[in-house]
Amino acid sequence: MVFLLLIAGFFIWLTARMFLEARFKAVFKQEGIMHAQGLAANSLADVLTLNHSRLQKMIENTKRSETDIAYIFIIGSSGDVLAHTFSNGFPVALIKANDVSALDNFKIQPLDTNTIGFIYDIAVPICLDKSMLGQVRIGIAETGMHQALTSLHLIILATTLAFVVLGIFLAFQLSGLITRPLSQLVVGIESVKKGDFSAKINVQSNDEIGLLAEAFNKMSDRLKTLL
Repeated sequence: MVFLLLIAGFFIWLTARMFLEARFKAVFKQEGIMHAQGLAANSLADVLTLNHSRLQKMIENTKRSETDIAYIFIIGSSGDVLAHTFSNGFPVALIKANDVSALDNFKIQPLDTNTIGFIYDIAVPICLDKSMLGQVRIGIAETGMHQALTSLHLIILATTLAFVVLGIFLAFQLSGLITRPLSQLVVGIESVKKGDFSAKINVQSNDEIGLLAEAFNKMSDRLKTLL
């Protein structure tokens, strides 16, 4: 019983972990897409007028409000960087790591970087009618997601272990309810074998064990009267 409970608890934890990891990844990606699409819509006028200061302020405020955003930058139609949040200079190679066209709503590219770690690079086009004026790029880091998942995994693991311990306790209690009357029957039978017919079995249940105990007590009384 203990072994089965441990196996069941392990599979419950493993299933919950796989489900939550997939769900968290989908949620994190969707939040990044929403932020990128919002920036693309709000930056249209500033991209047209090349208002670098407003673009810079907007992306800095967005990055500051979301801890999971690793970086944000905006590219113009000619491929020039209009604004970015990199403090140590803009990594030019990042421009070609992901690209989006006017026909795409968004495009996600997973990147394994040395400095930031594993991120999802999200590109959203900045369009006027059907003309593409540039694109917004947001990098969503997995650090926050892994921290949240670790906390949830610990909670699920602790809850599963608690239920396993409770199941083990109930299993022992249940086994005690079954074996205790049987032990009394064994003691009574040993007493009869030794010639002591005064032994009584005190079983209050109405199940088969209770009926057996009642029959044993009647048998003891019958033997006592015969002898």
